[in-house]
This record gives sequence, C-alpha cells and structure tokens, in this order.
Amino acid sequence: MLALALAAAAVAAAVMAVVMVVVVVVFLFGAAVCLVLLFSLWETFREKIISLWKKWAGDCGGMRKVNAAAVAQVMAMGLSSGLVLEETMELAAEVMADVPKAKKRCLSCREQLLSGVPLTDALKQSEVLPAASCRLLGVGIQGGNGDAVMTEIAKKLSEEADTAMANRVDKVEPVLVLSVSVLVGMVLVLVMLPLINIMETIG
Repeated sequence: MLALALAAAAVAAAVMAVVMVVVVVVFLFGAAVCLVLLFSLWETFREKIISLWKKWAGDCGGMRKVNAAAVAQVMAMGLSSGLVLEETMELAAEVMADVPKAKKRCLSCREQLLSGVPLTDALKQSEVLPAASCRLLGVGIQGGNGDAVMTEIAKKLSEEADTAMANRVDKVEPVLVLSVSVLVGMVLVLVMLPLINIMETIG
C-alpha cells in the first residue's frame, strides 16, 4: 500500500509539473500572439511602439545610417530646388522629428549656418553627414556642382543604409532560430523528465 501511495504521489506530481509547463508555454505563446495582433491591427498601438523605439534606439547602428541617408535626400532636393541652406536643414529637422537625436543634429547644423559657418564645416561639426561625405560635398561646391554631388552622396548613403539593414536582418535570423530551438528543447526536457520519473516509479 505504501508503495502504491508513493507511486500515486509521484505520478500526481509529475502530471502537475507537465500541466504547469503546458500552461506556461500556452500563456507565453498567447501573449506573443496578442502582441503581434495588436501591433498589426491596432494602428495607435503600432504608432506608439514605433515612436518609443525611434526615441530610444532609432539613431543607433544601422539606423544612424538610415537617418543620414534621409537627411542627405532632403538636402539633395533642397539644393537642386534652390532652397536656402537654413531652410533645407529646418526641413530635414522636421523629417527627423520622430528621432530626437537626428533632429537635434539638424537643428545644430542650422544654427551654425545662421552664424556664418560654411556648409561643409557645419555638417561635419554637427555630425549630420559622415566626414567623407562632407569633404566630397566641399569639392563639389568648389567646382560648382554642389547639387549634383549632394544627389550622388544621398544615393550612396541610401545604398549603405540598405546594406546595413540587410546585414542586421541576416544577423537576427540565426539568433531567432537558435532561441526557438533552445525554447523547444527546454519544453521537451521539462515534459520528458516527469514522464521518466513516472516510468521509473511504475517500474
């Protein structure tokens, strides 16, 4: 009788462990599905998440290149259409309104332009564009082809930004696969161990 009681207790404990594991897995999966549905279907929720992400991490790594490419495109359009440099940088700041750090750089460049600092120096000091792009733009301005050179710079920075984002995606995919594999392995281990205990107890 004592052996049967111990076996029953072990089976009950094993079953409870399996149930707890299943409940936790189902809860986590349900939470993930709910977040995905909220993000995809609820526009306000999606905008808030994207806004928070841009505020805290929208100017790091590859996104810094994306922001530089966007500012360069605005500058290329401004120069080709004959806009005043200060107005061009103000327009770039408006485009970068969701990314505080990028907006701050554009406004800093605008302030330097208003104080009489040359365009290439203002761009370099405010770190709006990479130093190499600033030097290339300076050569273009001296040669009278500033707008054409700025267009080429914008095109080059856009290509670099696309490459940086593609590289980031390539790095994320293996991490996701590894994480899912580890999670599935942990679930299998947590489910199998109680079953092994049950078999040992019955045997």
